[in-house]
Amino acid sequence: MGSGLINDPQRIDAVLKKAHEESDIIVSMKMRMGYDEPTEILDVFPILDKYPIKNVAIHARIGKQLYKGGVDLDAFEKCLSASNQKIYYNGDITTVDEFREMKKRFPTIDHWMIGRGLIADPFLPTMIKNNTVEYPENKVEIFSRFIQELFEGYASALSGKSHVLTKMTSYWEYFTQTFPDPHKTYKRIKKAKTIEAYEEAVKLNLDGFSQF
Repeated sequence: MGSGLINDPQRIDAVLKKAHEESDIIVSMKMRMGYDEPTEILDVFPILDKYPIKNVAIHARIGKQLYKGGVDLDAFEKCLSASNQKIYYNGDITTVDEFREMKKRFPTIDHWMIGRGLIADPFLPTMIKNNTVEYPENKVEIFSRFIQELFEGYASALSGKSHVLTKMTSYWEYFTQTFPDPHKTYKRIKKAKTIEAYEEAVKLNLDGFSQF
């Protein structure tokens, strides 16, 4: 049910009770702050505090937003004072500068979850770890190997070229966000209906990436 479950604390309680009584699973959770309102999560915290939960990653949006609109940092801040849980932050970390701003605003947070930002820019975690905004000099070579290994992995696991192209196209929808012309770059990939056309589109995109 995803975020639709947040406004039903009793059901969350029942799920956690069963999990802890009938298994030795160490539970961690990922939640939005609500479905309709960002305050809905506050009613869930007393339930969570009954259990030895490892951590709670909070995506600072509500369910109705999907991935539209910005994160609600004020509402997230209220979660920090309302819960005894180990809180992770998640939402809209797509650059090193954005991470620095988040870290500055929430100095007590020492674990961060990166989702779409990582898919868009596979270099981001290493750059954050090294506290640099500089890409490696051989970024095109590294990225080229990465997408080739990704392609080969899907090709060996899926039957049919169309399935592989569909998978790779979905990744490129994110990859292109770090290219100089995201729309044009993604359009090349999306238009490719054969492996040969896809490979040619990738080559053109990497040529553009190397100049960026």
